[in-house]
Amino acid sequence: MAIKAVQAVIAQQAAEVVALYRRGEFWVAVRTPAALKRRSQAIEMVRGHNEANAFVSSGSLGANVLWCAPGYDRYRPAMLDFLRASGHAITATDLEHFDVDHAFHSSAALARADLYGADAGFMRMNLIGRGPNRTFGAGIERRQTHRIFSHKDYCEGNLGDVLKASNFSPSGLCRDPWRMMAAGVDYLCGNGLIAKSVKPTLYNAGLKEYFADQQASAESYARETGQL
Repeated sequence: MAIKAVQAVIAQQAAEVVALYRRGEFWVAVRTPAALKRRSQAIEMVRGHNEANAFVSSGSLGANVLWCAPGYDRYRPAMLDFLRASGHAITATDLEHFDVDHAFHSSAALARADLYGADAGFMRMNLIGRGPNRTFGAGIERRQTHRIFSHKDYCEGNLGDVLKASNFSPSGLCRDPWRMMAAGVDYLCGNGLIAKSVKPTLYNAGLKEYFADQQASAESYARETGQL
């Protein structure tokens, strides 16, 4: 029953993330909580955690979203406390086979300045299976260590971020974005998260975002190493 409770949380998270993405409102990182407040998001503390390290936002950008500073090492306890405060009877033991994931690459936030000259302040935190997290970490995210913000105060998530938050595992496909995006939209459709009619639109959008992000990351690296 405990595993089912965690899986239910992930399923709910996936449905919300897909809906936010399709509205153009899926954010994976913010410079400060003020970026969320400007979008009329309510900000609350997570009990037992300083607001400088973790907080919860609610509103049109997500019913309840946990955000943590990239260097905060108690993000797993923060997720557990957040879930309990949200009414989920989940224990630390229940989460042993699941990962608490930074939606925006935490090392990119900590170690790299983005185009606007400042490190990311807070990352959206997602609960996902260890398999999907390890697969993304060993593949796509290895090429995102220089990821930059899409906007001055926040970063919009791309389809790859959506797939990861939806617990999709691109095993063996990370080097082939065409096949990975195709498998990803099939996964979303198969799980009832999108209609079959929107698969081509999402597929094309996902590929466009993937190559744009890779280009931006490469340019960021070139600037940091003095090549530009």
